[in-house]
Amino acid sequence: MDKFKELLTKSNYLTSFFTCSILFLIFLILIQTLISRFSRNGKLLRKIPTPPTFPLLGNGPIFLAPLKYWPRIISWMCTWCGPTFCVDAVFKSFIFTKEPEVIKKILPFTRHSDKAFVYKMGHFYLGENAIVTAPVSIWKADRKVVNPGLNTISNFPKFLESFNENGKRLADRLFSNNDTRKGRDIYVDLFQTTTEIVFETMFDYPIHDKPDIAHDIAKAAINCSDVAKSKLIRPWINIPPTAYLLGYTKIHCKMLADDKRSVKFTSYLHLLYEQRLATCDKLDVDELFYQFNTIIMGGTEVPSTVLRIVLYLIALYPEVQLKLREEIEAIFGIGADFDVKLEDVGRLKYMDLVLKESMRLLPATPLHGRCVGEDVDIGQGRIIPKGTSVHFLAWDIHNDPEIWENPKIFNPDRFLPENLIGRDPYAYLPFSHGPRSCPAQKFGNMELKVLLCQILAKLEVSTDLKLEDVRYTYGIVLHFDGVGLPVRFRKLD
Repeated sequence: MDKFKELLTKSNYLTSFFTCSILFLIFLILIQTLISRFSRNGKLLRKIPTPPTFPLLGNGPIFLAPLKYWPRIISWMCTWCGPTFCVDAVFKSFIFTKEPEVIKKILPFTRHSDKAFVYKMGHFYLGENAIVTAPVSIWKADRKVVNPGLNTISNFPKFLESFNENGKRLADRLFSNNDTRKGRDIYVDLFQTTTEIVFETMFDYPIHDKPDIAHDIAKAAINCSDVAKSKLIRPWINIPPTAYLLGYTKIHCKMLADDKRSVKFTSYLHLLYEQRLATCDKLDVDELFYQFNTIIMGGTEVPSTVLRIVLYLIALYPEVQLKLREEIEAIFGIGADFDVKLEDVGRLKYMDLVLKESMRLLPATPLHGRCVGEDVDIGQGRIIPKGTSVHFLAWDIHNDPEIWENPKIFNPDRFLPENLIGRDPYAYLPFSHGPRSCPAQKFGNMELKVLLCQILAKLEVSTDLKLEDVRYTYGIVLHFDGVGLPVRFRKLD
């Protein structure tokens, strides 16, 4: 009898618990419904098409799917809702768009320069006040240091010296690690080279003879990128206690985290250090390491991914590769051991077209995001309310047949001046647009050109992987699943 009473008591507790849980869930659904129907922002966002929704959760659960499905999910949403649509995730709404007319109302303006909510997923690695993630007030001060350093002509000879030396080492590394039978993905080789370049140019600290450092940096950056992706598709990870228990806390590169006081801030870190001393009452040393991590991420992952894509595409299209090599030989000679000089960079006209088309067909950064600083009227009775995160679908814009003729075909000639007449500049977003676009565009363009010259002057690249068989996923940069982008090399006679 006593045992029965005990079981009955437990049953009553469970019944009460589930009853309270259901009532609380109903309460949340009611609150969400009231907010979405009667708040000002809710009324405005309801005028923007949205996919089918679930009670309480909205349509956010769609994005809990693995990242490899995101391109298809977003394409389906564009077909279902139109080129601009709204996604509701519990109590937060997000706008996605591939309309150039909408994009040009946001990206050019500083008042819309705060980064979108999704960038918070990278705060554990990049912090809240680094170049990529900082609010506008801090970003404005930091860009006065970073932009001139990256874009001042007096610094270019130093950059070019590093690009040339590392390009020659990269060509030798690619050939020595070559797989002539099946080919192989060369991302690790490219990442090592771009890491060495960043340390030489940004930090005045050569590491080409310190492979253990380059390895640690590469491993840390790749791990952090994976964690950021996990935080994006698993929202519960972002709850502080859960994040702590799972180990998703602050991450610094191992070589610098051991003893911060022993690190000598050089080059851009030193300039940023001085900038913060001049503008802040109290200097947070952690912020300098977040800046370090940001420069590492931007200076390694992005150019490595772009170069990986370019080499794969010219391997897939040998006629393009031949024209590139003819241009290189016309400038530097056949079989010559050369250094690319500043005046040579501007002479590589066809290479310009190849780089632009590569970043159109397979954009290294497939998504960009901003938080609008005031209401934005995007036409047709649609208004994006202040504080809403807007995401620009670079991948979908670049592959839209209404904007680009035969978008799945790799055709560098589409970027000839006569073929660009009448095309909206906001239909091409490799590095975003406006005041908060990538500050290292000139640096990256020079780096890619020099590395390509040094590789193609010595090696011929080929592949067996067809474009339709490439498996990619969204992330901080575009990632490639399965075999990646395997290529093989042959030394030129």
